[in-house]
Parts: sequence; structure tokens; C-alpha cells
Amino acid sequence: MEKNMILRDDPAFPAVVKIGYRTIRVIKWDFRDAVAARNFGEYHRHPGTILVDESLEGDQARETFLHELLHAIYGVWPLPTQPPTLTEETIVATMAAGLATVLRDNPAVARWLIDFPT
Repeated sequence: MEKNMILRDDPAFPAVVKIGYRTIRVIKWDFRDAVAARNFGEYHRHPGTILVDESLEGDQARETFLHELLHAIYGVWPLPTQPPTLTEETIVATMAAGLATVLRDNPAVARWLIDFPT
């Protein structure tokens, strides 16, 4: 993705991402729907989709996709909800394992996120 390329025009934007046992569809979200929802992106556990506002550019598109990707990772690798098991270390270790797995299983997603040419 070129620095100022609009997501809608980016052919390298991933259409799917494997997250653990799930395959999540990634959709370029019509900007009018994103504006109406007052969000740049959304993750929907069921049916398993990530939406990203198609009008975003460069780094903002990447950050929004990564944000929604982390929601999806959390959906597959849930964290405990009560102390004392919910600690900073538990959160970081769980999210790191999830993110490392996603990047390993989806090299095209990793390249797109860090803007390596394909």
C-alpha cells in the first residue's frame, strides 16, 4: 500500500485472515456505512468478519485493521475477567501469543501491516 493510497484502491489488502481455528473475512467497508456507524472499523464475532472503512489511507488503515484484528484475536484467545488471574502479564502474554500466531499463519497480512512490497 502506497503511503497515501486509499484502502478501497489497495489490491494487497487481505480478504481473509486465519486466526487460530477461525477464518475471518476482511471487508472494505463502504465509507457511508462506516460514517453512519461512527466507526472506522468493526469486528463481528458472528459471522466472523472484520470491516475497515474503505476511505482510510495508509497508516490509519493499518492501525484500524490491526485494532480490529486484536479484537478478533481476543475472541479466539479470551482472557480471564477477574483478578487475580487478570494481570498485565496475562494480558500481554495472551495477546502476544495470538498475534504471533496470526502473523505466522498469514504472511501476506504481516507484509501488508508493515508495508513491505509483495
